[in-house]
Amino acid sequence: MKTRDIIFALFALITFSANAQYDYSSYLHKAMEKLEQGDCQAAQKFYDVYKELSGQSVSSLEVLIADCGESQDKTYNIGDQIKV
Repeated sequence: MKTRDIIFALFALITFSANAQYDYSSYLHKAMEKLEQGDCQAAQKFYDVYKELSGQSVSSLEVLIADCGESQDKTYNIGDQIKV
């Protein structure tokens, strides 16, 4: 019985540590792809999932998403200032 308990404990430890180190950057990449395609709502959804799962935020991406809807209809002239 001891061997079985030790094997179970090791399996559980490996499973929990592998799950704790999951890389959530795929959601971030998907949000960027959606921004490039002009799909602002989908970009926001993927970014929200990334923030919730990773606990991190990317301020530059937040600015891009906020400007996404506006930039599709807006034209820029020489001398205009934009947020980066």
